Amino acid sequence: MTTRDTKGRFLKGRSGNPNGKPFGAGNSPSAVIRREIAKHGDALVKQLIKSAKEGNQDALFWLLDRLVPKLKSEAAPIQIDLKGAAQEVADRLLTAVSEGNLAPETAGELLSLVRHSQIGTESVNFPTDAELDALYESAIRKAETEQQRIQDDINAGRRIGAPTH
Repeated sequence: MTTRDTKGRFLKGRSGNPNGKPFGAGNSPSAVIRREIAKHGDALVKQLIKSAKEGNQDALFWLLDRLVPKLKSEAAPIQIDLKGAAQEVADRLLTAVSEGNLAPETAGELLSLVRHSQIGTESVNFPTDAELDALYESAIRKAETEQQRIQDDINAGRRIGAPTH
Protein backbone atom coordinates (compact mmCIF):
# COMPACT_ATOMS: atom_id res chain seq x y z
CA MET A 1 0.00 0.00 0.00
CA THR A 2 1.46 3.40 -1.05
CA THR A 3 1.73 6.06 1.65
CA ARG A 4 3.27 8.79 -0.55
CA ASP A 5 2.07 10.66 -3.62
CA THR A 6 4.04 11.12 -6.84
CA LYS A 7 5.92 14.10 -5.33
CA GLY A 8 7.06 12.07 -2.33
CA ARG A 9 4.68 13.66 0.18
CA PHE A 10 2.64 11.56 2.59
CA LEU A 11 -0.94 10.97 1.52
CA LYS A 12 -3.65 12.77 3.45
CA GLY A 13 -4.37 10.89 6.67
CA ARG A 14 -1.22 8.74 6.40
CA SER A 15 1.61 9.26 8.85
CA GLY A 16 5.30 8.85 8.27
CA ASN A 17 5.37 7.06 11.63
CA PRO A 18 2.28 4.79 11.80
CA ASN A 19 3.49 2.97 14.94
CA GLY A 20 3.87 6.21 16.91
CA LYS A 21 6.72 7.49 19.01
CA PRO A 22 9.15 4.70 19.91
CA PHE A 23 9.39 3.62 23.56
CA GLY A 24 12.12 5.49 25.43
CA ALA A 25 12.34 8.34 22.93
CA GLY A 26 12.03 10.80 25.81
CA ASN A 27 15.05 9.30 27.53
CA SER A 28 17.81 10.91 25.50
CA PRO A 29 20.88 11.86 27.58
CA SER A 30 20.00 15.55 27.42
CA ALA A 31 16.40 14.89 28.52
CA VAL A 32 17.65 12.85 31.48
CA ILE A 33 20.12 15.59 32.44
CA ARG A 34 17.40 18.27 32.22
CA ARG A 35 15.13 16.23 34.53
CA GLU A 36 17.96 15.75 37.04
CA ILE A 37 18.81 19.47 36.98
CA ALA A 38 15.13 20.30 37.55
CA LYS A 39 15.02 17.84 40.45
CA HIS A 40 18.27 19.01 42.12
CA GLY A 41 18.54 22.57 40.82
CA ASP A 42 18.48 24.30 44.21
CA ALA A 43 21.23 22.10 45.64
CA LEU A 44 23.35 22.56 42.49
CA VAL A 45 23.08 26.34 42.65
CA LYS A 46 23.92 26.36 46.36
CA GLN A 47 27.01 24.20 45.69
CA LEU A 48 28.06 26.50 42.84
CA ILE A 49 27.75 29.55 45.09
CA LYS A 50 29.67 27.77 47.87
CA SER A 51 32.46 26.88 45.42
CA ALA A 52 32.65 30.47 44.19
CA LYS A 53 32.85 31.75 47.77
CA GLU A 54 35.67 29.29 48.45
CA GLY A 55 37.69 30.80 45.62
CA ASN A 56 36.79 28.58 42.67
CA GLN A 57 37.31 31.05 39.80
CA ASP A 58 35.44 28.89 37.28
CA ALA A 59 32.37 28.81 39.52
CA LEU A 60 32.61 32.57 40.09
CA PHE A 61 32.89 33.40 36.39
CA TRP A 62 30.09 30.96 35.53
CA LEU A 63 27.78 32.63 38.05
CA LEU A 64 28.69 36.15 36.96
CA ASP A 65 28.37 35.27 33.29
CA ARG A 66 24.86 33.91 33.72
CA LEU A 67 23.46 36.05 36.50
CA VAL A 68 24.92 39.51 36.05
CA PRO A 69 23.89 41.36 32.89
CA LYS A 70 26.68 42.21 30.49
CA LEU A 71 27.88 45.78 30.77
CA LYS A 72 26.57 47.83 27.90
CA SER A 73 27.64 51.29 27.11
CA GLU A 74 24.81 53.68 27.77
CA ALA A 75 24.81 57.35 27.04
CA ALA A 76 23.43 59.61 29.71
CA PRO A 77 20.11 61.18 28.84
CA ILE A 78 20.61 64.34 26.85
CA GLN A 79 18.35 67.08 25.63
CA ILE A 80 18.21 67.65 21.88
CA ASP A 81 15.79 70.12 20.40
CA LEU A 82 13.95 68.33 17.59
CA LYS A 83 11.98 71.41 16.59
CA GLY A 84 12.81 73.63 13.69
CA ALA A 85 14.03 73.03 10.17
CA ALA A 86 14.98 69.46 9.37
CA GLN A 87 18.52 70.48 8.43
CA GLU A 88 19.01 72.21 11.78
CA VAL A 89 17.72 69.12 13.61
CA ALA A 90 20.02 66.90 11.50
CA ASP A 91 22.98 69.13 12.38
CA ARG A 92 22.16 68.96 16.11
CA LEU A 93 21.85 65.16 15.93
CA LEU A 94 25.16 64.80 14.09
CA THR A 95 26.86 67.03 16.65
CA ALA A 96 25.51 64.86 19.47
CA VAL A 97 26.81 61.73 17.72
CA SER A 98 30.24 63.22 17.04
CA GLU A 99 30.55 64.25 20.71
CA GLY A 100 29.69 60.71 21.79
CA ASN A 101 26.46 61.78 23.48
CA LEU A 102 24.13 59.89 21.15
CA ALA A 103 24.40 56.49 19.47
CA PRO A 104 24.46 56.69 15.66
CA GLU A 105 21.51 54.26 15.49
CA THR A 106 19.43 56.47 17.76
CA ALA A 107 20.32 59.56 15.73
CA GLY A 108 19.30 57.73 12.56
CA GLU A 109 15.93 56.80 14.04
CA LEU A 110 15.31 60.34 15.27
CA LEU A 111 16.36 61.78 11.92
CA SER A 112 13.98 59.43 10.16
CA LEU A 113 11.14 60.60 12.41
CA VAL A 114 11.99 64.23 11.74
CA ARG A 115 12.24 63.62 8.01
CA HIS A 116 8.84 61.88 7.90
CA SER A 117 7.21 64.59 9.98
CA GLN A 118 8.43 67.27 7.57
CA ILE A 119 7.84 65.56 4.22
CA GLY A 120 7.38 68.12 1.49
CA THR A 121 8.29 71.09 3.65
CA GLU A 122 12.03 71.23 2.97
CA SER A 123 15.03 69.18 1.94
CA VAL A 124 17.72 67.86 4.23
CA ASN A 125 21.40 67.56 3.35
CA PHE A 126 22.27 64.14 4.70
CA PRO A 127 25.85 63.44 5.72
CA THR A 128 28.21 62.12 3.10
CA ASP A 129 29.86 58.72 3.32
CA ALA A 130 33.07 60.41 4.41
CA GLU A 131 31.26 62.21 7.24
CA LEU A 132 29.59 58.97 8.33
CA ASP A 133 32.94 57.16 8.19
CA ALA A 134 34.50 59.86 10.36
CA LEU A 135 31.65 59.57 12.88
CA TYR A 136 32.04 55.79 12.90
CA GLU A 137 35.79 56.00 13.48
CA SER A 138 35.24 58.51 16.28
CA ALA A 139 32.69 56.21 17.93
CA ILE A 140 35.07 53.24 17.62
CA ARG A 141 37.91 55.21 19.25
CA LYS A 142 35.63 56.24 22.12
CA ALA A 143 34.43 52.63 22.58
CA GLU A 144 38.02 51.36 22.63
CA THR A 145 38.96 54.01 25.19
CA GLU A 146 35.99 53.01 27.35
CA GLN A 147 36.86 49.33 26.99
CA GLN A 148 40.43 50.05 28.10
CA ARG A 149 39.16 52.09 31.07
CA ILE A 150 36.94 49.17 32.14
CA GLN A 151 39.84 46.73 31.76
CA ASP A 152 42.07 49.02 33.83
CA ASP A 153 39.37 49.11 36.53
CA ILE A 154 39.17 45.30 36.51
CA ASN A 155 42.95 44.94 36.71
CA ALA A 156 43.10 47.45 39.57
CA GLY A 157 40.36 45.61 41.47
CA ARG A 158 37.85 48.47 41.21
CA ARG A 159 35.47 46.36 39.14
CA ILE A 160 34.58 42.67 39.05
CA GLY A 161 35.02 40.98 35.71
CA ALA A 162 36.88 38.33 33.81
CA PRO A 163 40.39 39.56 33.04
CA THR A 164 41.36 39.53 29.38
CA HIS A 165 44.67 38.09 28.33
